[in-house]
Amino acid sequence: MDEIMRLLAPKRRQRIVAMLEERPRTIDRHVLARALAATESGMDIPGDNAVQRVEIDLHHNHLPALDEADVLQYDPDRGTVRLGDDRRVRRLLATIKQ
Repeated sequence: MDEIMRLLAPKRRQRIVAMLEERPRTIDRHVLARALAATESGMDIPGDNAVQRVEIDLHHNHLPALDEADVLQYDPDRGTVRLGDDRRVRRLLATIKQ
């Protein structure tokens, strides 16, 4: 459980998993980046630069780490993301949300 807690320590990773929980299908990385940028900036329509920065961060940092830990499935060539079936992560997120 400590490994999962370290993996999900960054707020952005918690938001990624929470957003993917709400969408039980494959989502495009750009769509995820736009949703995260909107949430993090508090703006309904974030600027293109903000979305691009989030998407780069997702591609190079967060999505590969979460994929390697089997939290989600990330296809960098297609730019698609889908939540894995890791119940430990979902339990931890439920605890964090309380």
